[in-house]
Amino acid sequence: MASCLVGGLVDTGLTATALSIPGFKEVGIIGSGLVELGSFDTVAMARIGVTALMIGLYAVAKKDGSRFTYSFEKSLQISNVIVWSINIINAAQIIYEVLPKS
Repeated sequence: MASCLVGGLVDTGLTATALSIPGFKEVGIIGSGLVELGSFDTVAMARIGVTALMIGLYAVAKKDGSRFTYSFEKSLQISNVIVWSINIINAAQIIYEVLPKS
């Protein structure tokens, strides 16, 4: 589950890096409006907060033997795959943009 949290942190860092390069912009449904208003810190905290909440709910459900344990575990696994896929795509875009064009 730590991978999911680290993925969120990496995503936040990659997004901050990309936004410092001319031509990049946030395209997320919620994040784009806040970033345009200059509230990137709020977006970053919300991303990490949602991930931490999911991990916390999973931990409580697993400890109590709840019937929701499987659902929380699958949700975290799916979100982990999604966030790392996005991280790979974002990193590739950043590398492409910073490489010298000849």
